[in-house]
Amino acid sequence: MGRKAAKVAQTKNKNDAIRTKLYGKFGKEIARAAKEGGTGTDNVRLQGILKDAKRMSVPADLIERNLKKAGEAKGGDFMELTYECYGHGGVGIVMEVLSDNVNRCAGDIPAAVKKGGGKMAESGSVLFNFERKGLVYLKSGDEDAIFEAAIEAGADDVKENDEFSEDGYVVIAEYQSFASARDSLIDGGFDVDAENSGLKLLPLANVEVSEEDAEANEVLLDKILEIEDVDAVFTQMDTIL
Repeated sequence: MGRKAAKVAQTKNKNDAIRTKLYGKFGKEIARAAKEGGTGTDNVRLQGILKDAKRMSVPADLIERNLKKAGEAKGGDFMELTYECYGHGGVGIVMEVLSDNVNRCAGDIPAAVKKGGGKMAESGSVLFNFERKGLVYLKSGDEDAIFEAAIEAGADDVKENDEFSEDGYVVIAEYQSFASARDSLIDGGFDVDAENSGLKLLPLANVEVSEEDAEANEVLLDKILEIEDVDAVFTQMDTIL
């Protein structure tokens, strides 16, 4: 009972951390879109981000705080950056960053990678092993109904997935079709796991590692994700962390 409770607590803590990271990314996206196009209803990009934020229950105070930040002259311009490294056992790792301080990232990220036992890689040397896809996770539902609705919405495939639910599914779409596929499934009443769904980099080939290397890579990923500017990390490792 004690071990089970500890495992449940560990899973909850990781899910809470993912949720906090997701909310932080929305905050930066909102600030960037508002700064570039204003806060009015004619800012289509901002309105789309706000719609997604509402679907994913992003706290209202975080939204308001970042809308206000966009109007402050001292606020920096956010830039999208990608960093690449190798983890333990030769596993390729890609880090997606949205930051208003490039110099800070250039120091913090290599330091975290080195501390976790990884090695920074040249631009493009890891990224070519990944492809961007839109993944819509569903906690449950009728497989035939999900498949029919997903294909009609422009998705490519539906697969069983027990990462978030024992009877769950994942709808796979090209990144251009992700938003419409997700919205169609939500509007159709399907049990969509909006927090975990999103645009992700999927490895074209996984790298098998030992249990020891898998544990070391998990520590490395945790150190990378502690950096505020890092929004997402993708890995070739077979083990789902």
